[in-house]
Amino acid sequence: MKIRIASVACVAIAACPLLALPRPAQAQGPSSLQLYGRVGAGVVDTNHQAGGGSLRAVNDNVLMTSFMGLRGGEDLGGGLRTNFQLETQLAPDTGASGSPTLGFWNRQSWVGLDLGPHASVTLGRQFHTTVDLLVQSLMVYNLAGADGEFTPLALVGVNRYSSNDTRVSNAIKVRLRGPAGTAAAYSFGAGEGTAGNSYSATLSQVTKAYSVGAYFMQYNATPAAAQALGHLPKQQVAGGGLQWPIGPLRLYLTYLHNTLDGTTAGKGTQRNRIGILGIAYRLAPSVMLKAEYTADRGTTLDGVQGRDGRKNTINASAQWWLSRRTNLYLAFADNRYTGGYVAETLNIAAFARAPGATSIQQWSSGFDMAF
Repeated sequence: MKIRIASVACVAIAACPLLALPRPAQAQGPSSLQLYGRVGAGVVDTNHQAGGGSLRAVNDNVLMTSFMGLRGGEDLGGGLRTNFQLETQLAPDTGASGSPTLGFWNRQSWVGLDLGPHASVTLGRQFHTTVDLLVQSLMVYNLAGADGEFTPLALVGVNRYSSNDTRVSNAIKVRLRGPAGTAAAYSFGAGEGTAGNSYSATLSQVTKAYSVGAYFMQYNATPAAAQALGHLPKQQVAGGGLQWPIGPLRLYLTYLHNTLDGTTAGKGTQRNRIGILGIAYRLAPSVMLKAEYTADRGTTLDGVQGRDGRKNTINASAQWWLSRRTNLYLAFADNRYTGGYVAETLNIAAFARAPGATSIQQWSSGFDMAF
């Protein structure tokens, strides 16, 4: 639903006294406001749960988290345009919204200025530039799924010092756009006292035919952790990828190297080398098939020397569009662990996986609609 509001008209001046006040003489373009989002839910079956057995439940869409947002802007003339975006997470299975710790507009909350076609700046809670590039161009499933079983990167290449947050608060982001889809971007998140600073930079070329890019992102631990250890622990994410058509298929290749310093005495630096191969195939105009394989090689997991292991994840899905906005989906995820990854604490907690289990599988089926 989109509402366009002319800034130079009022149906009844008596009902809008503020609009009757004197205005600047320069010309102004129309402003806009759009309500948008997605709502989806499905039945989920997950095995090897803590306590034994499987969990069968109604859950949010495992492929795309439900959300609702407002966005808009105003054309100021001369190539300038202001814009904003406010977005909150929805849980249609329970009726919850937002986040207890991050507030109602937990997904996006920023205001920006477009400086013509080649530059823009945004301020507020938003994605770092690295996550922008991964989500928009380099991954077939990106980080949008509601369940970690379908988004293995969401347990590694995100802010491990801040509850695995995929976004950053108190941030400023600058984008510079060049010819033929080339772009450079930089973002900085100010910790503002209790949280650690973070920053990210990307170089990319995104076209209708293909996408290619490289990225770097760093999260710093809290000032309190740095003071206790005598040095600043940090997490660094670096890598690159591409998206390329091969006949009827679209191929996604991404490599990521993540290092995570421990925040307590005696903890080492965890390292993850992750390769991701994704494929998308449109079987028919209304049917999309996707699959992804993620190979994660981890060392010093949980900061424990010698705790090395592997995690391999296979995701697959089929989506059938009933209309331009509504689709039915069937999805499957298989996560397998070897070596030290069997005891890695984050995967056990995130999946409620039975300690000692070397795999976890999940099936889900449901429907989803955009508005």
